[in-house]
Amino acid sequence: MISPPVCLLSVSQSVSQSVSQSVSQSVSQSVSQSVSQSVSQSVSQVSQSVSQSVSQSVSQSVSQSVSQSVSQSVSQSVSQSVSQSVGL
Repeated sequence: MISPPVCLLSVSQSVSQSVSQSVSQSVSQSVSQSVSQSVSQSVSQVSQSVSQSVSQSVSQSVSQSVSQSVSQSVSQSVSQSVSQSVGL
Protein backbone atom coordinates (compact mmCIF):
# COMPACT_ATOMS: atom_id res chain seq x y z
CA MET A 1 0.00 0.00 0.00
CA ILE A 2 1.02 3.59 -0.62
CA SER A 3 1.50 5.56 2.54
CA PRO A 4 -0.57 8.79 2.90
CA PRO A 5 2.41 11.21 2.73
CA VAL A 6 3.64 9.67 -0.53
CA CYS A 7 0.11 9.76 -1.95
CA LEU A 8 -0.31 13.40 -0.97
CA LEU A 9 3.08 14.24 -2.50
CA SER A 10 2.08 12.57 -5.77
CA VAL A 11 -1.22 14.46 -5.91
CA SER A 12 0.53 17.71 -5.03
CA GLN A 13 3.06 17.24 -7.83
CA SER A 14 0.31 16.39 -10.32
CA VAL A 15 -1.73 19.48 -9.40
CA SER A 16 1.40 21.65 -9.49
CA GLN A 17 2.32 20.45 -12.98
CA SER A 18 -1.23 20.94 -14.23
CA VAL A 19 -1.43 24.49 -12.86
CA SER A 20 2.04 25.30 -14.20
CA GLN A 21 1.16 24.07 -17.69
CA SER A 22 -2.16 25.94 -17.67
CA VAL A 23 -0.55 29.22 -16.57
CA SER A 24 2.29 28.78 -19.06
CA GLN A 25 -0.10 28.17 -21.97
CA SER A 26 -2.29 31.11 -20.97
CA VAL A 27 0.66 33.51 -20.71
CA SER A 28 2.15 32.21 -23.97
CA GLN A 29 -1.13 32.68 -25.86
CA SER A 30 -1.65 36.14 -24.39
CA VAL A 31 1.86 37.31 -25.28
CA SER A 32 1.62 35.76 -28.75
CA GLN A 33 -1.69 37.48 -29.50
CA SER A 34 -0.43 40.81 -28.17
CA VAL A 35 2.76 40.70 -30.22
CA SER A 36 0.87 39.56 -33.32
CA GLN A 37 -1.66 42.39 -33.05
CA SER A 38 1.07 44.96 -32.40
CA VAL A 39 3.14 43.84 -35.40
CA SER A 40 0.06 43.67 -37.61
CA GLN A 41 -1.02 47.20 -36.67
CA SER A 42 2.51 48.53 -37.15
CA VAL A 43 2.85 46.95 -40.60
CA SER A 44 -0.60 48.22 -41.57
CA GLN A 45 0.27 51.78 -40.50
CA VAL A 46 3.57 51.71 -42.39
CA SER A 47 1.80 50.35 -45.47
CA GLN A 48 -0.82 53.10 -45.36
CA SER A 49 1.85 55.76 -44.85
CA VAL A 50 3.92 54.51 -47.80
CA SER A 51 0.82 54.23 -49.98
CA GLN A 52 -0.29 57.78 -49.19
CA SER A 53 3.23 59.15 -49.73
CA VAL A 54 3.64 57.41 -53.10
CA SER A 55 0.15 58.44 -54.19
CA GLN A 56 0.75 62.10 -53.31
CA SER A 57 4.18 62.10 -54.96
CA VAL A 58 2.88 60.56 -58.19
CA SER A 59 -0.15 62.86 -58.23
CA GLN A 60 1.99 65.99 -57.78
CA SER A 61 4.50 64.83 -60.38
CA VAL A 62 1.82 64.08 -62.99
CA SER A 63 -0.01 67.32 -62.22
CA GLN A 64 3.15 69.41 -62.62
CA SER A 65 4.13 67.60 -65.81
CA VAL A 66 0.70 68.04 -67.41
CA SER A 67 0.53 71.67 -66.29
CA GLN A 68 3.95 72.49 -67.75
CA SER A 69 3.18 70.64 -70.99
CA VAL A 70 -0.16 72.42 -71.48
CA SER A 71 1.38 75.79 -70.57
CA GLN A 72 4.24 75.38 -73.05
CA SER A 73 1.89 74.17 -75.79
CA VAL A 74 -0.53 77.08 -75.31
CA SER A 75 2.33 79.56 -75.10
CA GLN A 76 3.92 78.29 -78.32
CA SER A 77 0.56 78.22 -80.10
CA VAL A 78 -0.29 81.79 -79.07
CA SER A 79 3.20 82.99 -79.91
CA GLN A 80 3.07 81.44 -83.40
CA SER A 81 -0.43 82.76 -84.00
CA VAL A 82 0.53 86.30 -82.99
CA SER A 83 3.74 86.07 -85.00
CA GLN A 84 1.90 84.97 -88.14
CA SER A 85 -0.80 87.56 -87.63
CA VAL A 86 1.71 90.37 -87.25
CA GLY A 87 3.78 88.97 -90.11
CA LEU A 88 7.07 88.60 -88.27
